[in-house]
Amino acid sequence: RPDFIANAGGVICAAMEYQGANQVAAFQSIEDKLRHNVKTVLEQSEQNHCLPRQAAVQMAVTRVKEAMKLRRWHLF
Repeated sequence: RPDFIANAGGVICAAMEYQGANQVAAFQSIEDKLRHNVKTVLEQSEQNHCLPRQAAVQMAVTRVKEAMKLRRWHLF
């Protein structure tokens, strides 16, 4: 699995703590999100006949572009 998927746990935890969540809620959210993302990456890897890292990078690029559109960065 690509490191940036596994390392997302720290970012998720920080965001949850910022919103006032407790440790149990943060860990549950991390587990749910990482499980979903790993499953999605492996499915995309199989469907597109590519390595999991390639599928993960494509998923990340797509998500960043969508976030940029929401924040009016779509001109770049």
